[in-house]
Amino acid sequence: MGESGVARNFRCRAMDAYLAFWLAKDPSSKRRLLHQSWTIAKNAMRRFRKENDAANLAETFSMFAPAVPVLLNFERTASKRIAMFEEAIRYGRSAIGLTPHNVKDKRSIVKVYVRTATLIDALRSEHDRAQGQESLNEEGREYWRRAIGVDREAALAELPRPPGGFLKIIDNNEFVGIWKDAVKVATRNRDAFGIGWLHAQGAAMWYWEASLGKDNYHRVMLSRKSLWFAENAAQIFDRFNFTTPGEPLMWPHSPYAETSAREDSPRKCTA
Repeated sequence: MGESGVARNFRCRAMDAYLAFWLAKDPSSKRRLLHQSWTIAKNAMRRFRKENDAANLAETFSMFAPAVPVLLNFERTASKRIAMFEEAIRYGRSAIGLTPHNVKDKRSIVKVYVRTATLIDALRSEHDRAQGQESLNEEGREYWRRAIGVDREAALAELPRPPGGFLKIIDNNEFVGIWKDAVKVATRNRDAFGIGWLHAQGAAMWYWEASLGKDNYHRVMLSRKSLWFAENAAQIFDRFNFTTPGEPLMWPHSPYAETSAREDSPRKCTA
């Protein structure tokens, strides 16, 4: 069979566990299946790397890297969370180091750039003042610049997957523009999960914007906008059976108390 054949077999097994995660109902099963999927996917990636199989390494990383931040929503120990993010970033760097000159489909490297950049952004959320943090931030920004330099639309299409980028390494005003463009691309592609993910981000953005509103009228209007995005995200996530203990997935399912606090009458916010 050879190493590449063994690696493909591992990838198929990882996908079996990943698909089972989406169908599972209870949190313990979801956690177990996602952990199993990522562990098997890592075995596949190590073998693809050993064989210098750039295309399959890139495909496997971009396929399974979104499982890491979802899995970490079940993990509350900070040191373990950081270690898992750092491990996933190393796999991303490995794919980047092998892929650019060995893959004909440039969208594959775009996906790897985007996933690695968002993982770096998520790691920054775990610890703001790590040694060499600015260098790491610039690495993440550079991957995003490379991604949009190769194919901007493909980069925007890849963005709305876990983890939610970009909260740290890109200026908020710039990110709002990226978010709006990503919404357009996801809508044009009829990417239901991507739309849900972006709407969850929009709910969070407008919620925090509301908290800074100049007066109660603007706070209420922005809170209603946030609630609209949250309800849309919740409906989409329900269709995908996508619920974990972490942000931004929790808030779209329970935004009413947050919004009613800003309303003149709490009855305006009841479902």
